[in-house]
Amino acid sequence: YMRFLFHSTFIYSDRTIVIGEGITDQLHLRVSYKQLFGDKANFVNAIRFTYLGKLKRFTNLMKFDGGTGLLKHFLENYHLFFKSQTLGINPCIILVDNDSAGSAVMSKARSVFSKSIEYISINVGRNVKFYHLHHSLYIAQLTDIKDIEDLYPQNVVDTVIDGMIFEPVAKKKSAYKGKTYSKKYFYENVVRPNKNTINFSGFQPIFE
Repeated sequence: YMRFLFHSTFIYSDRTIVIGEGITDQLHLRVSYKQLFGDKANFVNAIRFTYLGKLKRFTNLMKFDGGTGLLKHFLENYHLFFKSQTLGINPCIILVDNDSAGSAVMSKARSVFSKSIEYISINVGRNVKFYHLHHSLYIAQLTDIKDIEDLYPQNVVDTVIDGMIFEPVAKKKSAYKGKTYSKKYFYENVVRPNKNTINFSGFQPIFE
C-alpha cells in the first residue's frame, strides 16, 4: 500500500508537485505563482504546492517527522519505494532554503543520488540552482539568499507590526518576546492581506 501511495502521489501525479521545507514555504510559492501568472497559468491544475507534513497518510505510515527531517527521510527511502517501469508525466521538485537545514537536505540528496545527481544549467536567474536527481525527481536550492522570504522586496520584509519586526529564525529567549514575529505571522499578516500590492518578481526565476 505504501508503494502505491508513493507512486500515486509523487510519480504519477496529475500535476507538477513542488515540495517546500515547511508549511510557510508552500504558501509563499502558491500566492506568488498565482499573483505572477494569474489565469494564464491554469492555477488549479498546473502545480501542486505542498510540504511533506501536509501529506499525512504517507508520512504517518512512514513515521516521518519534522520539516527538513521529513525531506531527508523521503530522500533516504526514495529508492526503496520507486519501482516504476515508466516515467511519470509531471516532475516532483523539492525546494530548500540556503541555510543549514536546506544544505543538510542537499547533502543528503548528493549522498543518496551520488550516481545520478546532475546540475541543470539553465538561465533562471541568480537566486536558485536546479538539480536532477532521479527520473522525474528534482531538487532546487536558493543560492544568493538565505530564506524564501528574502525573495520579497526589502520594504515588505521590514514591515513593523505593533512594534514587532520579522525574525525568520524562532528565538525563544525572553529578550525577544513581543519584539519579533514568526514566518507564519509574516505570511498571515503581511503577505496575504497585501498580496495585490506586493511585487512578487523575486519569485519569477523559480517558475521559469
